[in-house]
Parts: sequence; C-alpha cells; structure tokens
Amino acid sequence: MDIRLFIPPTFAAWILACAFAAAGDSPPPVYHRGTARKIAQLTGEVDRTLRVPTRSRTRSRASILGTDLGSSFEHKGRLCFLFGDTAGAHGGGRDSFAWSDAAGPEALRLDFPVDSEGKFIPISIPGISQKAYEVPTGGISIGDAMYIVFTTDWLGEDVKNMGRSVLARSLDDGMTWEALYDLSQHRDGDLSQAHFINAALAETDSAAWDGGLPWPGQVVLIWGSGAYRKSSPRLACIPSERIEDRSALRYFAGLDSAGAPRWSERESDAAALADHDVVGELSAAWIEPVRRWTMLYNSKEPRGIVMRTASKPWGPWSDAEVVFQPWLDNGYGNFMHVSWELPERRDAFHDPNKQNVWAGAYGPYLIPRFAHGDARRCWIYYTLSSWNPYQVILARSEIGAPLDPPPPLLEESTLSFGDAQWRKTSDDFYRIAERDGQRWLTTFAERKDADQGALWRWLPRDGSAVALRFFVRGGQAEAMLLEGGGDIPTDAADMRALYDSIKRGEYGTVVRCAWGLNDTETPVTVEWRLSPYDRANLKVAIIDALDSPWGFVGVSEIQMTRDSNVHPDRAEDRAARMDGLGSN
Repeated sequence: MDIRLFIPPTFAAWILACAFAAAGDSPPPVYHRGTARKIAQLTGEVDRTLRVPTRSRTRSRASILGTDLGSSFEHKGRLCFLFGDTAGAHGGGRDSFAWSDAAGPEALRLDFPVDSEGKFIPISIPGISQKAYEVPTGGISIGDAMYIVFTTDWLGEDVKNMGRSVLARSLDDGMTWEALYDLSQHRDGDLSQAHFINAALAETDSAAWDGGLPWPGQVVLIWGSGAYRKSSPRLACIPSERIEDRSALRYFAGLDSAGAPRWSERESDAAALADHDVVGELSAAWIEPVRRWTMLYNSKEPRGIVMRTASKPWGPWSDAEVVFQPWLDNGYGNFMHVSWELPERRDAFHDPNKQNVWAGAYGPYLIPRFAHGDARRCWIYYTLSSWNPYQVILARSEIGAPLDPPPPLLEESTLSFGDAQWRKTSDDFYRIAERDGQRWLTTFAERKDADQGALWRWLPRDGSAVALRFFVRGGQAEAMLLEGGGDIPTDAADMRALYDSIKRGEYGTVVRCAWGLNDTETPVTVEWRLSPYDRANLKVAIIDALDSPWGFVGVSEIQMTRDSNVHPDRAEDRAARMDGLGSN
C-alpha cells in the first residue's frame, strides 16, 4: 500500500476566502477542482470516444459529419446555436445554425434547418466572404429579430486572423440573414485598434448598474477580442432599440479618478478589462446562482479554459481561474486525442488520418439557461470544441465558494481480477496471464476471437475511489466505466444484445470507454479521474461481444486511488508534467 502526502492547491483558495471574509467583501467564485466533465457529444452521428450514438445524430438528420464552436442565445423560448466550419453536405467551409427546446442539459438535442434532401441549410450573409475560418461568434435576440456577429476577411495563413466582424440580422428565425454594418475592422492588416472581431453579447437593464452604463433602459453589452488569441478582452455598449445604429456604440475606456466608468465613441479608446493577451473565442453571461458576470475563454497561460467573473459588466474582473485543464480534467485520452507521436499511446480514437494531430480545447460558450446551484456550489454548462475529433461537446464545471481544504492522504490499491467482487457471465471466455511484470486479463482465450462474455464490479460504494489507472492491448472489445444504474446481468446468453443494452444506458450511463489498437504489443494508457461523477455509484466492466478478427481485448490489473475527500487533487503533479504537450 502506497500512502502519499500532498498539499492541495485548494488550500490557497481557502486562505484567500478567509482574507475576503475578514475584509467584509464577497470573494469571486472559484473552480472546484476535479469537477469538470463532458456531459455529451452534441455533434456527429456517433460519439466515437464512447461508441454510442449522439442524441442529435447530425449525419443522418442534417448531413453534418462534424463542426466546432457552438455559441448560443435565447430566441422565442428556444436555445439557438451558431456553429463554425461544418464538415458535411456543403464541404467544410460553411457554417451552421441549430436550435433546441431542451429544458435541461441531459435532454439537449440539436435540430438543424434542412432542405428537401435532408442537408443542413448553411448560414448565408450576402455580400461578405464566408469561407473556411470565417465564422459566427455570438448572437442575441431583440424583439422578433436575431442578430449575430460574423467574422470575415480571413487574412491568410501567415497572419491567421479574421480582418473584420459584421453585425447581421435575421427576421425569419435564422433562415435568411442580411449584413447591417462592420462591427470591427483591421486597417491594412493592423488589428491593434480592432477589439471586437470575436464577440459575446448579452442584454441587461442599465438601471441595475447604478448609472455606470452610457445609455438608459435596455442595452446590449458586447465583450470582444481583437487579434486572434493575442488580445485582451474589451467591452462595448449599445441601446437595444438602436442596435442597428453603429453610431450608438460606446466603448468602455477605463475608470475616472472617482472610480466611475468612462465611455468613448472611439473603438481605439477601448480599455482592456484584464491584461491577458491570449483571448480569441470567448463567451460572457450573467450567471444567476453566483450573481456574477462570467467570462470563459481558452488560454495558453495558464493552460486550459479559464474563467473570470465580475459583479459589474466592466469589472473589476477576477484573476483567471482554470475551469477545465485538458490533462487534469480527463480531456486528453478520453474525448481529446493524444498524438501518436507521443511514445505512450493514450487513446484509440481520432479523425481519419489524424493520428498525429493533437486535440485542443477551445470555444467555451456558456449556456446560462442550464446553470444551477447556489453561491456555494454552482454548475455552469458550456459548449467546448476538441479539434480532433472535430466535434462539439457539452461540458460542465462546478464553481462557487472555496471549499475546505481536503485531507492530504491517498491510498493505492489493486482491483485484482481474482477477487470475489467481480461478477462474470462465465469463467471460460477469458484467461489471466503475467506480462511485463503485471497480471493481464485477455478475452482471447480457448476460442480466440470467438470468445465472448462480460465481467464487472462496483467500485467502493462509500465513494472513496478517486482514480483508476490501467492499460489495454489487443482489439476492439472494451473496458467501460458506468455511472448509476443497476447490476449488469451475468446470465445473458446473447452478448451482443447485452452490449447494446449497456450502450443504451439500461445499466447506467457509459462515461468512459477504452479499447485496443488492433495490436498486441502496444499498450494504451488509461487514466480515469472519478471526481466529476457520482462516486458511490460507479462500476467498471469488461465486455467482449465480438467474434470477428481483433474481437478481443487485454486489460491489465486496475490500480485504484482512494481518498475520503470529495475534491482530490491527485493528478496535479502529472498534469503539470504533461502541460507542455497538446494544443489549444
């Protein structure tokens, strides 16, 4: 048994909270480490990382193979989504629009407008270029009209920037669009004065902000970034009833000597809300449970998706707080591909011919409708793009008041295949052997590829398991992690039917999945952090329902980390070592 001592990073946040309390101020919410999780893949036909159909089934329902981005806004009771370059019926350079009536995140299904052939109808704005990389970044509904900000005038691979953003309007619920005016524009390739190429929009009542906004009544707040992933966020404001009048735009230009906001008619006067020249895609929204304006964007330093919050639209904004770190929060190797140029294989999924292309987490777009909880513990939901696979997922992170420091002790143990807690359909579909100093279970037994069966076990029902680590080799049979549900039957005669019922969620939700590379020599490293899940209701299963070539899997004995704390930081050191790898 390996007992280790560590100092949790949440301890610093706890000390900071005490300092705020002593001063009589309310501290900004922080990320509760280990809580970020993928809820579902929103686009594509099949979630290839879990081998289950997506709820939206976009290939069969809209001829969409994959896409990215996914900023959203409310319109006439519907949640509307704007997606970027969309692979499918129209090649890869057109952009798509979808909506959903889902009241909750688990029911989120996308509906795309389609033509008579079942192909998605792309967003079309006459008069502007809409090629690859030229995409919609944010939208808002005012009255019966939709308004979106669309980036255009791609400046080329050398610059890798959009040169202009356009405000466009739809009067028929997104079916047709017309350009209204340029929101922000480069000057001969110079973007130093263009601060709103990417934009996030939200409507608010000016009366709620003590006269700090430049216009009375309902106004639209516009947070923006300029040079792509090389700029800091800015803020603009325009009356809702005059959103089609560019001359009504006012730009936050900093604070005066009394601490009151100053506003300017000139975009060049726009002041940075925070000094962080990494911002490209961004979202901002009022999150009611924490009563804060909340901003998300992807960052290279600190690495990951970061959050800033403010009690007022102009700030002061809190320091950057990472709410999703691709190594620490089970991204890489679970739904984000790890390049095979890394000697240690981490997954067996990637887009065609992109085995050496790193995934990257970007485009975190908040969905305020789904936020719930309170100031102590609030769950925020956002779309997130992964690049490889080229899809959009729905993600969730928990934020709120700093939690008490967790106890420092963790314990390692082994889920031995020989113990009585494993339940199995039979004893003859697998064998156990020593290899490389480890015990391995393989479903390549007496009947070889034709062997079929399942074995599974609950993880500790006290919720103490925080991580699993093991290796898989071989073929396409699977190891899975399931959340919730009941016992998996061991008297099933038809393994394929049992496999299908597991994937349908009849015995819990499949939240993690691993299989081999059709290679008995190269292991795939599997690391599953369990803190985002209901740890008292998790089970691990190995199932072989295949009888075709490579219809088996080998699994090493599973190493389990246990701890009594709800928010462990077990993977912090490993994440730091891996932090330079991957893409954003």
